[in-house]
Amino acid sequence: MLKALKDFFFQRDWAIIFSVLIGLELILQLGFYKPFLKKNSYAANINLVTSKAIETKESLNPNVLVLGTSIAFEGISLPILNETLARKGIRVQTLAVRASELVVQHAILQKYLAEFPNVKQIVHIMEPGMPWVDRDTLTDPTLVMLSEVSPWQSNQFIYDFEYKSKVTDLLSVSLKTISYRKDFADFLLNTSDRIKYLSKRSKEEKTSWVHDNDTIESIEGYHLKDLQDCLDRLGPNGQTSIPSDSNPDHKRMVYETCLVSIGVPKESQSTTESDRYFRRLKKNYKLVLDKGIRITNIMAPYSSLLFIYNDSNKMKVWEEGLKYALDGRQKLDLIDLQKSLGSIDNGTYCYDLIHLNAKGKEIFTQKLIEALNY
Repeated sequence: MLKALKDFFFQRDWAIIFSVLIGLELILQLGFYKPFLKKNSYAANINLVTSKAIETKESLNPNVLVLGTSIAFEGISLPILNETLARKGIRVQTLAVRASELVVQHAILQKYLAEFPNVKQIVHIMEPGMPWVDRDTLTDPTLVMLSEVSPWQSNQFIYDFEYKSKVTDLLSVSLKTISYRKDFADFLLNTSDRIKYLSKRSKEEKTSWVHDNDTIESIEGYHLKDLQDCLDRLGPNGQTSIPSDSNPDHKRMVYETCLVSIGVPKESQSTTESDRYFRRLKKNYKLVLDKGIRITNIMAPYSSLLFIYNDSNKMKVWEEGLKYALDGRQKLDLIDLQKSLGSIDNGTYCYDLIHLNAKGKEIFTQKLIEALNY
């Protein structure tokens, strides 16, 4: 039996297949495929953010870094920040990545923070509902992004961050042939579109910023009363027409953020999920505080339709959780800008219920500059 198995696996055909797979994996691990990743994919986005930060570290020489998710990525204008604060000697770069859970932010800090020796402050943009939706299972975006940043350390991060992982999760973060499988499929199905995008990207003007939100769409034209009204009118069976300042993709995004928002637990006290969130956050802040870098927490603005879900009791949970995460190593520096775009109806500044449009980005950035008071 053993001889038969040995003969089977050492056949010439199998040897060729294994050699090709090993060679392909090596090529992918060395990063040769990264320039060809699908536009706006999670892998492409995290690479664009981190590579831009590294590419400009000498010319920009930042002393402030922004950390967070798409809320920070879309909501803050780096050109406005840097132009306004230049006379005060403040230089800002971002490591905020769309859909990045705390474990991904940890991997980013672990790998890249040492690349910026002059950084004195981390501005961490927070989302008020996040602690209550903290997960103990791994999503595809998280696995893909971990694989991009730290494929060999990610299995330890997954363990340290208390995830219930599967064997397929561990293989996905370690092997590019697995983590890129959807990207390969899209490349084969849409080869011409991918080539057009790569050609266009190569001609784009080089700047110090990976992104500056220019969306003009807003939720104002939909006249939403509440989340249920949003689901009823903008869902698959809704009959609401698309306003002139919107489009089908935008309408879909508004609906999807309504769907996500209505699923956020309404508890105003600490939960198993929120406790785990702050334990994870503590691991991230240790990396920052060990380098003597100050942390400033910013509560970001969002649609006024969500204000009823974030009361003063939730803010108390936040304050206690942040103090725990800081571990007594610095005083809590928390700035609440949730209502900085208006406390009644701020729809004109919101692309969807969670993200700002270009107009909202500009105002939020100015409010942030005033609040930081450099």
